[in-house]
Amino acid sequence: VNDAPELISEIPDIESDEDDSNYTLDLSSYFLDIEDGSGENLTYSIETISNLTNIVNVSIETPILTIDFLPNKYTVGEGTITVKSSDSDNGNVLSSFNLLVNSINDIPVIDNIPVPGTQAIVDSLYEFFIDPQNTDVDDYQFNYSVLTAPAAGPYNIQASENNEYGI
Repeated sequence: VNDAPELISEIPDIESDEDDSNYTLDLSSYFLDIEDGSGENLTYSIETISNLTNIVNVSIETPILTIDFLPNKYTVGEGTITVKSSDSDNGNVLSSFNLLVNSINDIPVIDNIPVPGTQAIVDSLYEFFIDPQNTDVDDYQFNYSVLTAPAAGPYNIQASENNEYGI
Protein backbone atom coordinates (compact mmCIF):
# COMPACT_ATOMS: atom_id res chain seq x y z
CA VAL A 1 0.00 0.00 0.00
CA ASN A 2 1.42 3.35 -1.03
CA ASP A 3 1.01 6.25 1.33
CA ALA A 4 0.82 9.58 -0.42
CA PRO A 5 3.35 12.25 0.54
CA GLU A 6 2.39 14.38 3.51
CA LEU A 7 2.53 18.10 4.00
CA ILE A 8 4.52 18.43 7.23
CA SER A 9 4.53 22.21 7.31
CA GLU A 10 2.48 24.81 5.43
CA ILE A 11 4.44 26.67 2.76
CA PRO A 12 4.50 30.23 4.10
CA ASP A 13 2.93 33.12 2.24
CA ILE A 14 5.54 35.34 0.59
CA GLU A 15 5.57 39.12 0.47
CA SER A 16 8.09 40.82 -1.76
CA ASP A 17 8.71 44.06 -3.64
CA GLU A 18 8.62 44.53 -7.40
CA ASP A 19 12.07 44.29 -8.99
CA ASP A 20 13.33 41.99 -6.19
CA SER A 21 15.94 39.35 -6.89
CA ASN A 22 14.85 35.76 -7.45
CA TYR A 23 13.31 34.06 -4.42
CA THR A 24 14.04 30.39 -3.78
CA LEU A 25 12.30 27.90 -1.54
CA ASP A 26 13.45 24.36 -0.68
CA LEU A 27 10.23 22.34 -0.98
CA SER A 28 11.74 19.26 0.71
CA SER A 29 11.37 21.15 4.01
CA TYR A 30 7.56 21.08 3.68
CA PHE A 31 6.80 17.55 2.42
CA LEU A 32 7.58 14.02 3.66
CA ASP A 33 7.00 10.55 2.21
CA ILE A 34 7.06 7.44 4.40
CA GLU A 35 8.20 5.07 1.62
CA ASP A 36 10.67 7.39 -0.09
CA GLY A 37 12.18 8.88 3.03
CA SER A 38 12.55 12.64 3.29
CA GLY A 39 11.03 15.20 0.98
CA GLU A 40 14.24 15.20 -1.08
CA ASN A 41 13.13 12.01 -2.92
CA LEU A 42 9.82 13.45 -4.05
CA THR A 43 9.03 15.06 -7.39
CA TYR A 44 7.60 18.59 -7.39
CA SER A 45 5.60 20.48 -9.99
CA ILE A 46 3.55 23.64 -10.32
CA GLU A 47 -0.14 22.75 -10.32
CA THR A 48 -1.58 26.25 -10.74
CA ILE A 49 -0.53 29.90 -10.69
CA SER A 50 -3.35 32.41 -10.39
CA ASN A 51 -3.36 36.20 -10.86
CA LEU A 52 0.40 36.46 -11.31
CA THR A 53 0.66 36.59 -15.13
CA ASN A 54 3.32 39.07 -16.26
CA ILE A 55 4.45 39.54 -12.64
CA VAL A 56 6.57 36.43 -11.97
CA ASN A 57 7.87 33.27 -13.57
CA VAL A 58 7.80 30.25 -11.28
CA SER A 59 9.89 27.16 -11.90
CA ILE A 60 10.98 24.06 -10.00
CA GLU A 61 14.26 22.22 -10.25
CA THR A 62 13.48 19.55 -7.68
CA PRO A 63 13.37 20.31 -4.81
CA ILE A 64 14.04 24.06 -5.30
CA LEU A 65 11.16 26.36 -6.30
CA THR A 66 12.32 29.63 -7.86
CA ILE A 67 10.24 32.78 -8.18
CA ASP A 68 11.65 35.15 -10.79
CA PHE A 69 10.25 38.69 -10.54
CA LEU A 70 9.79 40.02 -14.07
CA PRO A 71 11.38 43.37 -14.92
CA ASN A 72 8.28 44.72 -16.68
CA LYS A 73 6.98 48.12 -15.63
CA TYR A 74 4.55 48.07 -12.73
CA THR A 75 4.60 44.33 -12.06
CA VAL A 76 2.70 44.18 -8.79
CA GLY A 77 -0.20 42.14 -7.52
CA GLU A 78 -1.28 39.20 -5.43
CA GLY A 79 -1.96 35.61 -6.37
CA THR A 80 -1.77 31.99 -5.36
CA ILE A 81 0.73 29.29 -6.32
CA THR A 82 -0.19 25.62 -5.86
CA VAL A 83 2.59 23.05 -5.71
CA LYS A 84 2.15 19.30 -6.26
CA SER A 85 4.40 16.81 -4.49
CA SER A 86 4.47 13.26 -5.92
CA ASP A 87 6.16 10.06 -4.79
CA SER A 88 7.53 7.22 -6.92
CA ASP A 89 4.14 5.39 -6.87
CA ASN A 90 2.18 8.44 -8.10
CA GLY A 91 0.79 9.33 -4.70
CA ASN A 92 0.56 13.09 -4.39
CA VAL A 93 -0.49 16.01 -2.23
CA LEU A 94 -1.10 19.68 -3.06
CA SER A 95 -0.17 22.77 -1.10
CA SER A 96 -0.89 26.42 -1.91
CA PHE A 97 0.63 29.67 -0.76
CA ASN A 98 -0.03 33.33 -1.51
CA LEU A 99 2.45 35.68 -3.13
CA LEU A 100 2.11 39.43 -2.69
CA VAL A 101 4.33 41.67 -4.83
CA ASN A 102 4.31 45.24 -3.51
CA SER A 103 4.81 48.39 -5.54
CA ILE A 104 7.85 50.48 -4.72
CA ASN A 105 8.41 54.09 -5.63
CA ASP A 106 10.96 53.98 -8.43
CA ILE A 107 13.32 56.92 -8.68
CA PRO A 108 12.75 58.92 -11.85
CA VAL A 109 15.64 58.99 -14.28
CA ILE A 110 16.41 62.12 -16.25
CA ASP A 111 18.83 61.34 -19.02
CA ASN A 112 18.50 64.32 -21.33
CA ILE A 113 20.38 66.94 -19.30
CA PRO A 114 22.92 68.80 -21.47
CA VAL A 115 26.56 67.83 -21.23
CA PRO A 116 28.49 69.85 -18.61
CA GLY A 117 30.31 72.69 -20.26
CA THR A 118 27.58 73.30 -22.82
CA GLN A 119 27.58 77.00 -23.57
CA ALA A 120 24.61 79.29 -24.09
CA ILE A 121 24.78 82.26 -26.43
CA VAL A 122 24.39 85.65 -24.76
CA ASP A 123 21.01 87.27 -25.36
CA SER A 124 19.61 84.03 -26.85
CA LEU A 125 17.12 81.70 -25.24
CA TYR A 126 18.75 78.46 -24.18
CA GLU A 127 16.35 75.68 -23.26
CA PHE A 128 16.09 71.95 -22.85
CA PHE A 129 13.21 69.78 -21.72
CA ILE A 130 13.10 67.46 -18.75
CA ASP A 131 10.95 64.35 -19.18
CA PRO A 132 11.17 61.70 -16.45
CA GLN A 133 7.68 60.35 -17.28
CA ASN A 134 9.02 57.62 -19.53
CA THR A 135 11.06 56.12 -16.70
CA ASP A 136 8.85 56.55 -13.62
CA VAL A 137 5.72 54.42 -13.86
CA ASP A 138 4.72 55.11 -10.26
CA ASP A 139 4.01 58.80 -10.51
CA TYR A 140 3.62 61.55 -13.07
CA GLN A 141 3.67 64.45 -10.62
CA PHE A 142 7.13 65.90 -10.14
CA ASN A 143 8.66 68.83 -8.28
CA TYR A 144 11.56 70.52 -9.99
CA SER A 145 14.33 72.62 -8.54
CA VAL A 146 17.78 73.76 -9.58
CA LEU A 147 20.49 72.52 -7.23
CA THR A 148 23.30 74.54 -8.77
CA ALA A 149 22.20 77.79 -10.37
CA PRO A 150 23.97 79.26 -13.39
CA ALA A 151 26.90 81.47 -12.41
CA ALA A 152 25.54 84.38 -14.43
CA GLY A 153 22.09 85.33 -15.50
CA PRO A 154 18.62 84.39 -14.38
CA TYR A 155 16.93 81.05 -14.99
CA ASN A 156 13.35 79.95 -14.99
CA ILE A 157 11.63 76.55 -14.73
CA GLN A 158 8.36 76.52 -16.62
CA ALA A 159 5.89 74.14 -18.23
CA SER A 160 5.21 74.10 -21.96
CA GLU A 161 1.78 73.58 -23.48
CA ASN A 162 2.59 69.84 -23.74
CA ASN A 163 3.24 69.73 -20.00
CA GLU A 164 6.98 69.39 -20.58
CA TYR A 165 9.25 71.29 -18.24
CA GLY A 166 12.24 73.29 -19.33
CA ILE A 167 14.88 75.53 -17.88
